[in-house]
Amino acid sequence: MLLAGGAGSRFLNRAMVFIWLALCLRAVVCFFPAAAQASSLTVAYAVEGDLYLWQEGDAAPRRLASGTVLRPHLSPDGTFVAFVRGEAQAASLWLVNGDGSGETELVGAGDLPTDTYLGQVEWGGADTLYFNTVRQDALGLVAQNDLYRVDLSATVIQLLPPGEGGAFTLNPSGNRLALVLPGAYRQTEGRIRVFEVASGEMVDLLTFPAVASGSHEPFYPAVQWVDENLLLTAVPPPDLLYEELSAAPSPVALWRLNAVTGERVQMGEVQASLFGLPRWSDDGAWMTWLQRNRDRSGDGGFRGMVAEGDGQNATAVIEHGDETLRAAQWIPGQNRYLLVNDGAFWLGAPGESLTRWHAVESEVFLSPEITSSHAVYGAMVDDRVELNALPLDVQAAPTRIAALDTIPLIDVINRIQSN
Repeated sequence: MLLAGGAGSRFLNRAMVFIWLALCLRAVVCFFPAAAQASSLTVAYAVEGDLYLWQEGDAAPRRLASGTVLRPHLSPDGTFVAFVRGEAQAASLWLVNGDGSGETELVGAGDLPTDTYLGQVEWGGADTLYFNTVRQDALGLVAQNDLYRVDLSATVIQLLPPGEGGAFTLNPSGNRLALVLPGAYRQTEGRIRVFEVASGEMVDLLTFPAVASGSHEPFYPAVQWVDENLLLTAVPPPDLLYEELSAAPSPVALWRLNAVTGERVQMGEVQASLFGLPRWSDDGAWMTWLQRNRDRSGDGGFRGMVAEGDGQNATAVIEHGDETLRAAQWIPGQNRYLLVNDGAFWLGAPGESLTRWHAVESEVFLSPEITSSHAVYGAMVDDRVELNALPLDVQAAPTRIAALDTIPLIDVINRIQSN
């Protein structure tokens, strides 16, 4: 892997951005499923210091808040938008109603240690948010791997001190949080644990050799809940970054972890790229990932892979992906997936050929945010960023939400409609 420049550094930078976005911009519909009812797409985005909300059927987005807004976080039912503010870093957390009323500060500078900022922020239900923090050093932001909770009355509680929390993922009911500590490459092991919200108890699930990231920012393996108690994770070998282009890189281990019993089972392993690690369907029955194509020269290129949830019966659905190919994303609640390649969005399902769903004239940047009905994405058109909503349940042209001068940060849900 080239690290000094060229394709290697571009792939590395893209991967670090994707990892950060995966933590900060997760579509909350995946974690708080609702019964089948009429729903509409809701999109919140922050751009140039302002917060906007757009709902399916709106003629134009509505501005909800102004002044140093950095990123939004929609509540599971779309009633509220939490958002972070700051001149350069996320210094405070705020809340506003979906109609723009009731703007309230939940977490301010006085609630955090000096020179500490908000990191990952996630809703933990209708009236609770969790967050961790970062600190600034000479190289950039350093994760503190702590854990806080705040309710809508602005009561802030530190649940875990620095070094005892980490990147977190809530189970479907929000009563457990999977916590990932990355460790330090060639120094200390990483850990995956589960925090019980009601009791404060911690369950140790897995330790692993810390993975090289090629950056001062450590590598956090992603974890995915498949029900209230079970979670899945793909843990790369520690030197995959440097082995990526070798003839026989070490495989990525696939783990199933039980948050109640502490049982851990290695289900299998696959040859996967650090820049396209396995992702599972919501039920864990299937998985997708990117694999280096060993038949090509240069940096290798990628193959788009699909397999059963333990890595068995793998099939290449894309043999020679172009530079836009990214790991497929599963549509929430379905065994269908979406990927971007060769100037188009493609829909697929295990055992079926890909369907060319929608062609795009310009490069799609960032991974689309996906709900059960839409993919929300940005594309550069005439030097402006077009934010679009592409239907996934019917083959139709996307709806243009806005044309912007800079890249927005977004969050999306399917908002349940009241009868």
